[in-house]
Amino acid sequence: GIKEYIALLRGPWKHVNETVLVTTPLRDIKTNVTKTAVSKFTRLASQANATLVLCEIETGRYHQIRRHSARALGQPVIGDTQHGDTRVNRWFRQHRGLNRLALHSLSIQLDKDQVMVAPLSREFKKVLENEPLWKQAVVKEPRLLLEHVDVRGGTHGRHYRKRKERLEQAFQAYDAGSYGHEHTCNHSANPTLTEIATSTSTNTSVKNKVREKRFHRKSPLVPWFGSLKSSNLMYFSNLALKLSALRLLVPWRLVTLCTVVPGLALYAAAEAVFWALFHFHILPACNIPAEPQDYRGYGKQRHLLMLRILQRIERTCRATDTAFLPAFTCYINEWFHNDGLKCGDTLEMPRKENMDELFAYAFFGKFPTQLEPWMKTELQLIYDMLESRYNVTFAPGINSNLRPMRLSLDPLEPSYRPLLIYLLFGSVQLCANLLLRVAGFRFYTTSNGLRYWYRSQKNTLQRQSSQKLNARGRAEPTNADSQLPLLFFHGIAPGGVALYLPMLLYGLGKGGRPVMLFENPAISFQLCLRAHTEQETVAGVWEAVNAHLGPKTGVSIVGHSFGSCQLTWLLHSDNAIRIQQVVLVDPVSVLLTEPDVLTNFLYGRKAHQEKSRAIGVVANELFIENYLRRSFAWYNSELWLEDIPPHCKVVVCLAAKDDVLNAKKIKREIDIHMSEKGVEMDLILWENGSHAYCVTRPDAWKQLSLKMRQQEYLIAKEEDLCVNDGHVVVVD
Repeated sequence: GIKEYIALLRGPWKHVNETVLVTTPLRDIKTNVTKTAVSKFTRLASQANATLVLCEIETGRYHQIRRHSARALGQPVIGDTQHGDTRVNRWFRQHRGLNRLALHSLSIQLDKDQVMVAPLSREFKKVLENEPLWKQAVVKEPRLLLEHVDVRGGTHGRHYRKRKERLEQAFQAYDAGSYGHEHTCNHSANPTLTEIATSTSTNTSVKNKVREKRFHRKSPLVPWFGSLKSSNLMYFSNLALKLSALRLLVPWRLVTLCTVVPGLALYAAAEAVFWALFHFHILPACNIPAEPQDYRGYGKQRHLLMLRILQRIERTCRATDTAFLPAFTCYINEWFHNDGLKCGDTLEMPRKENMDELFAYAFFGKFPTQLEPWMKTELQLIYDMLESRYNVTFAPGINSNLRPMRLSLDPLEPSYRPLLIYLLFGSVQLCANLLLRVAGFRFYTTSNGLRYWYRSQKNTLQRQSSQKLNARGRAEPTNADSQLPLLFFHGIAPGGVALYLPMLLYGLGKGGRPVMLFENPAISFQLCLRAHTEQETVAGVWEAVNAHLGPKTGVSIVGHSFGSCQLTWLLHSDNAIRIQQVVLVDPVSVLLTEPDVLTNFLYGRKAHQEKSRAIGVVANELFIENYLRRSFAWYNSELWLEDIPPHCKVVVCLAAKDDVLNAKKIKREIDIHMSEKGVEMDLILWENGSHAYCVTRPDAWKQLSLKMRQQEYLIAKEEDLCVNDGHVVVVD
């Protein structure tokens, strides 16, 4: 007969219809024969991170519901360790207490008139009742409200009262202090730690409990170290003494030979396997072009993006008193491999087919032969706009010597890194994690798998007691109170946030402000092929902010290098009104449609490795290059200065000798924007600095931190803000 199941799936409902019929055949594991499988999924309720469905199956294949939901629907069952998402399972286990598979057999039809119904288990039902989707689900499926009934002993079973009495007796005995003290004498009914410690009893169990309590009380800041028991410590100490005595009896060279040689052989085998995977599996898979992401704000009207680029070039020409056509010709030629030609040389406009290759990539993410009819129409609109507005035309034909730079279509050219390099940077990140815990940070993961570290505000009581009242009787904001919670996004760096810890702990995060550090494994020299999209990153960031700071708290966002692209995503989100301060350090997201960053970091890295070895270290690493070429939408990551909300205070930090971005162009763009729009931006220019100059310079930390605090003090003074629990909160 038909069997019905209740399943909690990952993520919101992704389908238009409420009911989806899946008829994908499944292979039988035992017989290796493909058999028919029919599953019907009906949506009961959904929320941001989960969907509750009713599943009817007519066939009973091995893991049929779990395989159909994961492969056909793209939403695996939560708690499924074989076909599901490990990060989502871990989040529901840690935050919701779901330690089982979120799948329940609700009913089975024996014949036409007989149907057996099994109520939800108490554990599963308790988890669902605490979710927002529960109220909507019970309306569509009232059987979810059924309770367990045992006709022999009431609703709780016939042995419920006996179990309850035994539990109460055990709790009373534990509270009275008799638990674990049965064989001791001369003890009070509820002995304290001091009384037990001063007792002359030789009971080893009591002494062990005293040691454990003392050890947990004096445990260091590393939480996992505090979980060790004193008996374990005694065992390890005795073992160390035995090993030291054994060293005198066994030849040390023989021991070294027996341990080092097998270790080296094991590493050589692992390195050989990794080399084979790199060349024959990972690299070929990464060289497959990915489907382009949607163009935010433009839709299918891609000619509007081209118009915006042309207007910026025209605005720059007016400010610098130069002609448009030479500037546009130089701009276009820089997007092609031009064999060392510079703007001072005589340049010719590329031909029509060359421009088709460039525009097809830039505005559609495809090759010219893959363009759809509407794309060809948009491409013709771009050509008509260039001819009508700026009198720019392209000669027919193709110049075979010109090859456009196409970030998402060109093949990857990474250099092989030994497995030992990744282990080395993994150990660096592990040390950084320990240091963060010692500094008061705690590690969290959002429902969609975004990882971050958070440190709450310090010394709140001291600040509140030292506040002065102004003429209106309000607490006058001080520099400490006016500090906004800091959200930091790191750039491309081995070890991720590890290289930024000195700047964050002793510079920007100094003073006790709340700090959130968001990790991006795809650009941190880790073995990571799956990266978070813009939508997942934005949702995860605001989920973290709401969980720790509340839904109305204003924040300051800081991004270095590639982290400025994530700042762009946040500034285009629905919660951009909460961003009070934007700090751009070496911002590659500004003028991203200019070819400078692409040329310096990826395509021209061979020439630039002589100038800056750091570019060569990270630019041609496989997993970083895969993220930049296959998962990164440059058109959604460029920060146009006019898109920054007017209420935001902005700090821009540039290094005059930057090897990655063109600091001169960005400074000129900021000056033009401030003069034309009448807005104010604070600019810090380090004349002798290169890319990431501020990461290792305490004087640069101090300069940037001072500028940020000046702006935060103005925010607290000028705008109608109040201080609530040490955080700057927007007043409705």
